Amino acid sequence: MRNILPLLLVCLFSSASLADIIRVNNNNGISADFASIQQAIDSANIGDTIYLEPSSTSYGNFTFNKAVSIYGPGYFLAQNAGLQANVNTSKVGNITWVGSGSFGSISGIEIQGTLNISAGNIAITRCYFSGSTLNTDISFVGTGSFTNVLIAQNYITGRISNDGFPNTFTVFFRNNIITGDLISLDPTIVCDFTNNYIQWSNSSYYVYNSSFVNNIFNTSNTNWNPASAGFNNGFENNIFRSTTVSADSALGNQLGVNTSVGTIFTGGTSDGRWQIIPGSAADGTGKEIPSGTPTDIGPYGGPNPYKLSGIPAIPTIYDLVVPTSNTTGGLNVTIKARSED
Repeated sequence: MRNILPLLLVCLFSSASLADIIRVNNNNGISADFASIQQAIDSANIGDTIYLEPSSTSYGNFTFNKAVSIYGPGYFLAQNAGLQANVNTSKVGNITWVGSGSFGSISGIEIQGTLNISAGNIAITRCYFSGSTLNTDISFVGTGSFTNVLIAQNYITGRISNDGFPNTFTVFFRNNIITGDLISLDPTIVCDFTNNYIQWSNSSYYVYNSSFVNNIFNTSNTNWNPASAGFNNGFENNIFRSTTVSADSALGNQLGVNTSVGTIFTGGTSDGRWQIIPGSAADGTGKEIPSGTPTDIGPYGGPNPYKLSGIPAIPTIYDLVVPTSNTTGGLNVTIKARSED
């Protein structure tokens, strides 16, 4: 089975894209183009696709300095059964994303360290930031000016900050599950937070000149800075557990909502639990995106909802049966695959 699965992945991936495909696999006994993600990036040409295959061993730190796309298999695969035949993730450490990596993307990877961003026109989607709540998961670094940073459909457990760097960013946070205790950004980091679940435990949140639409804020913390005067943020159709946040109910904001599992959320797996209960306060009460389309509040609402387990938008093998012995004169392998969006 260990020798058959990589071959099947190559067949699926080759039919999925016209770009050159580079396979990275650090499992013993598996033949791939590279065992190192950094070597794969260094050898890649602009527009290439890199498949970082599942492993129990981390691929370590790397510098992202080219316009390539990197895909992993997703995460929480043992919890959300039937999504991938191999339930291991593709784990990496710290990522340093520099300007020459503009127009690159990553998806479906478990990031155990910090993603340091000093580039624009990039997309980070469907990744699992698995550090602790006190770890800095995403840091906007350097001294440049960058636009169009898309951070969407991720599961983020740690902090988001720019660590005091004198930089300028435009960032779009869309359909993420954010459970870290802190977001601390300077006024030059302008954000669009739309359809996220945000669970904060630290009152020292600093976000300026930004918009918050269709988010669920699940905390009873009564001292939340971004909604205060002077931060210049806009709030529309958000749900707050707190009753004292300065968000105008005339703009569709709901305060003092019971955001418990079983009341507004369905419960379930680590990321499946944040799906909305039909008829709850978040069901169809969001700002319509696009106009005329009923929209749920939270990460599973809107035109590009959170994807369970961060399954990337590539073909996946979700079931594989390989006989342990040959009793019929041939090897009857059963494969079940599907394309994802």
